[in-house]
Amino acid sequence: MVHFSPLAERQIRLLELHSGGGDEEIRCDIHIHSLDDCPPYEAISYTWGDPYEGYSKRKGRTKAGDARIKVGNAPLDIGESLYDAFKWLRYPSCNATVRRYHSTFIDVNDNRDGVVRKDPGDVFSQFKGRSRFIWADRICINQDDKQEKSHQLKLMGDIYRRCAKGIIWLGEPTELTERAFVAAYWLCSVAYHQENLGDKHDLVIDSDGGPRSGQGTPSFMTMIQLDDAGVKWTICQCWKALTALTQRAWFTRAWVVQEATLPPDVRIVCGGYSIPWSELVRALNFVPSIPIRPLAGVPLPSHMAVVEKLRQEVPAGKSTLLNILLRNNNCDATVLVDRIYAFCGLVDESELQDLELQSFDYPEQNPKWSDEERKIKSETIYREVCKKLSVNMLRRSGNLDLLSGPVGNVEGRYDWPSWIPDWAASQRPGCLLLNQRHFRASKDTKTTGSIEFQHQGTVMGVEGFVFDRIEEVSDTADRRPPSTWTFQHYKQYRKRMETMVEFLQCCLRWEEITKARVKAKYVGGGDMLDAYWQTLLAGHVTPENHESQKKQFQRFDMISKDGAKILQSWGLPAWPWILFLTPHNLAVLLVRAMMTKRDFSGLLRIGDFTSNPNFSYVWNRHVIRTSMGYIGLSPASARKGDAITLCKGAKVPLIAREAKDSQGHWSLVGEAYIHGIMSGCVWDENKCTKMWFV
Repeated sequence: MVHFSPLAERQIRLLELHSGGGDEEIRCDIHIHSLDDCPPYEAISYTWGDPYEGYSKRKGRTKAGDARIKVGNAPLDIGESLYDAFKWLRYPSCNATVRRYHSTFIDVNDNRDGVVRKDPGDVFSQFKGRSRFIWADRICINQDDKQEKSHQLKLMGDIYRRCAKGIIWLGEPTELTERAFVAAYWLCSVAYHQENLGDKHDLVIDSDGGPRSGQGTPSFMTMIQLDDAGVKWTICQCWKALTALTQRAWFTRAWVVQEATLPPDVRIVCGGYSIPWSELVRALNFVPSIPIRPLAGVPLPSHMAVVEKLRQEVPAGKSTLLNILLRNNNCDATVLVDRIYAFCGLVDESELQDLELQSFDYPEQNPKWSDEERKIKSETIYREVCKKLSVNMLRRSGNLDLLSGPVGNVEGRYDWPSWIPDWAASQRPGCLLLNQRHFRASKDTKTTGSIEFQHQGTVMGVEGFVFDRIEEVSDTADRRPPSTWTFQHYKQYRKRMETMVEFLQCCLRWEEITKARVKAKYVGGGDMLDAYWQTLLAGHVTPENHESQKKQFQRFDMISKDGAKILQSWGLPAWPWILFLTPHNLAVLLVRAMMTKRDFSGLLRIGDFTSNPNFSYVWNRHVIRTSMGYIGLSPASARKGDAITLCKGAKVPLIAREAKDSQGHWSLVGEAYIHGIMSGCVWDENKCTKMWFV
């Protein structure tokens, strides 16, 4: 049994990970240091659960999901993810023979070679017999001491900010890991040469497998040599592996955002493979410029893009807690309240004091409680924290930006009002306020002095008016068409075809509802078709990019129209036919497409345009038309008859519904984009009355 000595106000525990190798027992010691005066240490970021599937039983496992290490002379059971991390991260002992890993250590040498690959065995051999000082929350925080846990979690921002290096542990390698790191090396090497040497030629592959600049254009089937044995894979296979790497469990968790944002230097580790965070970002940012159709325009994965943006903004103090919560509302956490607490270390202490988040409250862990009792306790604390946070944000901000958060309870209850965001809501489309364009639906009005709260903070009163009503709504588009058509199995192809056909039908319905093809002027000004495509982009259009965005839509429109006509000419108005598609039937359909002189190949390029981040606001939303003829985007929970309201301090219109309490109250449905009114041209403060939301 490991004994945890009490910690003073600014003290932390550091884990000394002793050297070892192979199946040797993992040995550690715990030391207490002041956070303001401690030796250099590395802070590890990992998932507590299983970060990969198919984990095999390993030596040191004491029970399902656990592994045992030695801390001093006492055994300690830890999660398998952390156990594997220590096994790979510890330095070899003095008498150990350092093995040659079949893996990759990627680094940057700005003075000589740019991006280089090394053998981890060579890297680790220079540290033989040494210990590593590591901070890992599961061991360095006494998980059985609620008071200490609350205090240490408040310090986590400083702990990661002051570490020498952050280590992101993704888990054990799989059969795809080698391909992923080779792809990353290939991409960031070419990107490095173009950025630093000014070489803008097309890409080719050296005979030894290394990337360089030169004449020629690679195809998606270009071969890349992986190692001295001459093993090669196609770019297609490498891209698939790189995608699998960025879809590991680590990238979905809430706590890892601050753990990757705050350290001055971050390295991603997966078994014996390693790459600096900055180089993986460089590699993925370079992907859109590759002249290969399935890769062209593919953006940086959203979770990595958010962290990279925060790494630039947080040190400069440019991010608020609300902004961070809105950007990360798709992150997961085992404990509900961690969907808020996990991001508190990214903001200034003064903001937390204003929001009354000085302490982190967790439910008691009583072993006698049933699972249902634990769930109720967890939900109670989460609900109280959300309410307190929401009221304080609304009182201090002078605006209604908070109402753009995910709505978890449209009907509105006194135990969970509709206007309090539910950061654990399952359906969380991208927030309109994160759009680069600045909306001013209520001009520059503020809520200062006009916002009120009743019934112990469960009823909110704001000033606003009903501008319009929803007349018609479309189905929601929740599945994107595939951006690539590389596949290994027929079933995978059929599934992608099904998704594409569903999307084509959704496009037809959007046009029908918005009357996009009507030869008439839009009620908000301009051409009807222009209003339609700008609505699909949620107004993500500026004078600088207007023409390029319009041309992009015209290409998309041409392809989707051809696809719709093909389906109509085949007499296939609904998607279930795709379930009966066989290789023989597919050949027949292709022949019929050629006989009708339709370009079937264009259908395969639809995903090239819908993968554009400017289209992201359409997913999981309705396309709507209002009673006055406006068109826009609404939450998936909106329905015909809902009110489109404009409220003081709200940058975007808010969809509201009459509450069932018959007291004149409203329930918040969520934010909306209504084309033609986002700049405040229809705002009239004289129409405002008090609107009470429950």
